[in-house]
Amino acid sequence: MYNNAYVIVESNDQGSLVANGLYQELEYDNVHMESAVKANAIGQAMTRRVKRLGCSGLKDLVETNKLKIYDEQTILEISTFVAKGTSYEASEGNNDDLIMNLVMFGYFAQTQFFNDMTDINLKEMLFKQRMAEIEADIVPFGWVDDGSDWIKSIEEEEDAKLRNTSIETPDWLVDMETIERW
Repeated sequence: MYNNAYVIVESNDQGSLVANGLYQELEYDNVHMESAVKANAIGQAMTRRVKRLGCSGLKDLVETNKLKIYDEQTILEISTFVAKGTSYEASEGNNDDLIMNLVMFGYFAQTQFFNDMTDINLKEMLFKQRMAEIEADIVPFGWVDDGSDWIKSIEEEEDAKLRNTSIETPDWLVDMETIERW
């Protein structure tokens, strides 16, 4: 069933019936458990925290091209998914069923369980990518020049001039040599 796919079902309202049906009635083991301790923890409760983290995760996945969405209906729902107070939902007269699945995935992709299951640490990958983008966008501070290169080039030029020019003996020194010979 489902090619052994891992299934995450929202456990609020009717979703708990679906999660329980999959796990208990159909005996499908690859259903996400919110907690190993709670008795009724089949599925994932869509709390404000889960929705907020899921929306943030989904946004990061889409903006960094880690998740590409081609389905027209899903794209339409994304365009009508708006902020309302401290939460997000479909604007009046629209649905958010498809986008909420992606929000749930955005949340799940940030969990340690996802990291362990896929060997992909999405948080770390997105963080490193974001830091690389920030570093690439930073304007260089500038160059600090203490003048040592300029001084070195002048000294090299002076040395080269001294090596390439013959030193003439001053007249007064020639006169002194002549006097001593007498």
